[in-house]
Amino acid sequence: MSHRRSGVRPAGATPRNPDRIPPDCIRRSSVRVLVYVSGRPDRPTSTDAAKRVRQHSSRALHGLFAERSSSATSGTGRVFGVRIALIGGGAAAVSLIDGLLGRVLDPEHLDVVVYESGPRPGPGRAYRADLGCAFINTRTGVTSIRADEPGHFLDWLHTTPAGMGTGFAHADADSFLPRWVFGEYLADCLDHACHSGSVRVERQSVQRVRPSATDVLVETADGQRAAYDRVVLCVGGGEPAQVYGLEGAPQYHRDPYPLTDTVTRLHPRARVLVIGTGLTAVDTVLALRDAGHEGDIAMASRRGLLPAVRVSRGRWDLACLTPEALARARERAGGPSLETLGGLLLTELDRAGVTRQEAMERVRPGYDARARLMYQFREAETGAPWQRILTTAANRLAEPLWQLLPDAEKRRYLRGLHHVFQSECHPMPPLTAVALLDMMDDGQLTVRSGIQDVRARPGGGFVLDAHGQRYTFDAVVGAARQSVGLPGPEARPLVSDLVDQGAATPHPFGGIRVDAATHRVLTADGAAQARLHALGDLTAGTFYHTGPLEVISRHADRITDALLAAAPGAAEEPVA
Repeated sequence: MSHRRSGVRPAGATPRNPDRIPPDCIRRSSVRVLVYVSGRPDRPTSTDAAKRVRQHSSRALHGLFAERSSSATSGTGRVFGVRIALIGGGAAAVSLIDGLLGRVLDPEHLDVVVYESGPRPGPGRAYRADLGCAFINTRTGVTSIRADEPGHFLDWLHTTPAGMGTGFAHADADSFLPRWVFGEYLADCLDHACHSGSVRVERQSVQRVRPSATDVLVETADGQRAAYDRVVLCVGGGEPAQVYGLEGAPQYHRDPYPLTDTVTRLHPRARVLVIGTGLTAVDTVLALRDAGHEGDIAMASRRGLLPAVRVSRGRWDLACLTPEALARARERAGGPSLETLGGLLLTELDRAGVTRQEAMERVRPGYDARARLMYQFREAETGAPWQRILTTAANRLAEPLWQLLPDAEKRRYLRGLHHVFQSECHPMPPLTAVALLDMMDDGQLTVRSGIQDVRARPGGGFVLDAHGQRYTFDAVVGAARQSVGLPGPEARPLVSDLVDQGAATPHPFGGIRVDAATHRVLTADGAAQARLHALGDLTAGTFYHTGPLEVISRHADRITDALLAAAPGAAEEPVA
C-alpha cells in the first residue's frame, strides 16, 4: 500500500507540490478547531454521544430555557388561544416554536402541533445524527435558533445536561463542531417546548392542506384530519439534484446522507466520482477520508468551484453598501442594476483595501481548485475583508437587494454570479480546507470542472465527460446542489396540491410566492392567505438568501409577529 493510501508519508519524502501547507501553518490554523473537532482520540462518535445525551433527562426546564420564559412574562406580551400547525420539524420549526413560547405570557393558551415523519424531530435532514466529519460551517459562538441570542447554542453546551453530554462542553465561541451536535441542541430545544404542554409532535407526513376563511384543514398520509387557526410550512430542501439519469445503476448513490451508510456501501478501493463541488460534496469526500478510503476520488461540476474558506474574524462594519444606499438606488429610473450594486460593493471593497483587480479575480471563470483553495486558506488566517464584507452584506442586505432588482437583473445574476455567492457565503471551516488540500497533495483527490455528462457503462462502472476528456469510475455519489426552493420528495405532493387548488403560486425564482412582510402564502390571484405562512427554503424566490440560521431565526421572528398580531383575542399587556 502506498503512502498516499495510508495517509502516512515516508520519512524524507518530498511533497509533490512545493506550495503544500507547511506543518507549522496547519498547527497555527484555527487551533480551536483542531482541538475541539479534529482530535480523534478525544472525539466521540455520534452514537456514543447520543447515548450519553439520552442518559441525561432533558425534560426539566433548567435555567437556560427558564430564563427566556421568565423574561417573556416580565414586560409586554400577548395572551391568546390559537391552534397552530407546523409542517416540518427541522431547525426552522424549532426556531419558530422557541420564539412563540418566548413571547406568550401563558403557554397554556398556545397549542402547536408539529408534523414530522423523519427519523427524529428537531434535527431535520441537515443536522441528523451522522459522522463527526460533517461540520457546521459557522462558529459555535454565533450558531443559534435565536436571532437575539447568537450564543444560545454555546450556552447550551456549557450549562445543560444534554449539552455537556455531547462531549463538547469545552468548546469555545471560535470552534467548529460536527453538525450532529447542533442536531442534539435542536432536539433538546424541541423537547423542552413539548414539556411546556403547548407543543406536541405528530410523527406523520402531511398530504394536503386546505385553507378556508375560518380555518386550515390538515390531512395526513394515513387520512387523519385536523383543523387549525394557522399553518406554517417549514419543509426543508430535498436530496441532491438528479441530473444525469443514473437512477437504478449499480453503485450509483443518489444521496450521500446519512454519510455513515454511504461509506459502508462503497468498496474501500473503488474509484469514486462525487457529482458536485459544494458543501454536500465536501462532506462526502471527508466521510470517505475518515473511513480510510483508499481509492481515487474526484469531485466534478460545471465550474469546479469549491466553497470558500471561513475567515478567522467576524462581521464587517459596512459604510458604502448600506440600506441608505439601497434606498437611493431604488429611486433611480428602472430600478437598480447589477452594475449599480456591483459599484457599491467595489466601493466598499476599495475602502477596505481590496483592489478592483483582486475582486475580479474572485469571480473570474477558469478556477484552479487547489490554487484557489490555498489562496483562500492563507487569506482566511489574516481575516481578509473580502468574505467578511460579502457575508455581512448577504445576511443583512441580500433580502432587500433581491427585492429591489428587476426580474431581468435577477436572471442575469443567477446566470453569472449565483455560483460565486454560493461559494463565498457558504464557506467551509479552515480545517476542512486543510483536509482537502492534503488529499490533493497526496494525489487521492482531484477537482474537475467542465462536466458535460455522466453515464453508466453496460458492463458496470461509469464514464465522466468533462472538457472533452473521458474518465472512468467504479462508483458515483450524487451531491449536486438542488434547484433553489425545491422542497424534498416527501413535501412535493403537498406543495403541488396547494398550487393545483390555487392556494399557492410557484415563484419564478424558486419555491412559492409569499408576502415579504408576513410570509403569508400568496394565492393564484395574488392575495395573501390569512392563515397560511411559509418559512425557509420555500421562500427562496422572495428572499433569495434563506439558508443561514441567522436568517431563518430572523424570519421566524417575523412570522411570530404576524401570528401574534392576528391571534384571536390577543391583548396587549401593560408594561410592568
